[in-house]
Amino acid sequence: MLQKLEPESRRKAPSVIKVFRMYCMEELSVRDVSSRCHCSNSTVMERLNVIESQTGIPPKDLRRLSPHIEKLEDELADSRAKCVNRNEAI
Repeated sequence: MLQKLEPESRRKAPSVIKVFRMYCMEELSVRDVSSRCHCSNSTVMERLNVIESQTGIPPKDLRRLSPHIEKLEDELADSRAKCVNRNEAI
């Protein structure tokens, strides 16, 4: 789902995925994300708006889900997960 947020986009850095990881998973502030990515706060906010429009969930609410997303990523990356149907896992 997350990789579908920005398939082959022509946007300048940072990517939507990078902003998602920093803001939602690492729980950095908009200012911290913009500082680390060397971009403006408005650029980060625009990426967060893309996330909300694509998922239908405000990025602040996604912060609560990030530990579950990380766990799911780890489980799907596990070599024992070869027999897991990834479409049904989501």
